[in-house]
Amino acid sequence: MKQFFAGLVGLFVIAACEATSTTNFSPVVINQGVVANEGLTIKAVDGSFELRGGERFQTPFSVVAWRGSCPGFKGGQDSELLTQYTAAKNCGSKAVTIELDNGEKLYGVLFLGTALRSSTGPSAQSYYVTIPNGRINEALNGNITVAYEKVKWVSSWSDGSRSNKNWYSWVLWMSSVPL
Repeated sequence: MKQFFAGLVGLFVIAACEATSTTNFSPVVINQGVVANEGLTIKAVDGSFELRGGERFQTPFSVVAWRGSCPGFKGGQDSELLTQYTAAKNCGSKAVTIELDNGEKLYGVLFLGTALRSSTGPSAQSYYVTIPNGRINEALNGNITVAYEKVKWVSSWSDGSRSNKNWYSWVLWMSSVPL
């Protein structure tokens, strides 16, 4: 019996020594951004906003998707992210059209995420929406494609350790048919 209690005390000591997270996960709205692609316009299907290429914009909406608060939206590599537009829509992302300067039109889902108090760098303060031409061409050719930017944040622990992480500040899924 003494060995059992000694083992139990040992487990409590080990548990008490484990580092706990001190990361500030409070969401912070990113208030502004710019669409870098000249001649490209992103319009909400519901008519609530329009983002024009080459112009700054005030953030029309934001989605909190940190720590599982947006079920089904988990990010990952591009191939994993491609299938998560429905989950993103269910959490407040917006159905959009993407109008190109040549008159062609794509359909998409736009996620504008929040940063964290522990976020760092320019993408924690402003969205820089830039869509590579290759991604636009993939969508025009009938594929679902995705473009995004990540925001950096610092994971900190009670033992003083820290590690750099990242998450999505914005994501745009695109297709030649409505998503």
